[in-house]
Amino acid sequence: MMMPERLATQLDIMEKDPEIAVCCSWGTTFGEVENKIGHHVNGYVDNAYFWLLTGNYLMHPSAMIRREFLKANRLHYKNYPYAEDYKLWTDITLKDGRIYVIPIILFKYRVSNKQVSFLHRKEQSVSRLRIQQEVVETLLDKVEHPQDKSLKNIYKTMIKLNQANLLQGDEIIFIMYKLLRRTRF
Repeated sequence: MMMPERLATQLDIMEKDPEIAVCCSWGTTFGEVENKIGHHVNGYVDNAYFWLLTGNYLMHPSAMIRREFLKANRLHYKNYPYAEDYKLWTDITLKDGRIYVIPIILFKYRVSNKQVSFLHRKEQSVSRLRIQQEVVETLLDKVEHPQDKSLKNIYKTMIKLNQANLLQGDEIIFIMYKLLRRTRF
């Protein structure tokens, strides 16, 4: 459910700053779980691609997306089962799309054990991990720091450990997030 002022508030912000590609807001859940959504992010999200390694903090029901940005960068939903929005956010940010999160609750989201994200959480988790791996690889391909070669070697080693069932994919992402955070931010 969107709050009555949601569209006007987002449109006002996007009209004031044409550089914003995606404008979202905070939200709350209701139903089987009551929780705040997105409250750890507000305003302009710097280095959003990096923060997206920690998960999908942008809520699709609150998103207003600039069509011109999508067209100019040939971005669209791709086949990442049950995580298409998460992939789109990472694609937008890797193309330097600005994201803005309004620190106001402008939507309410029903949570139920019958919703798609609950019923298909395993497939969604596989897609999420695939997206996070792609973000890590993209970041490592942008050689910007002297440590990048070492980070690439560490990542390759961890992939081999994963193939030998000695390290889980989520563990690799967590470690790479920590290493990238220390070397880049």
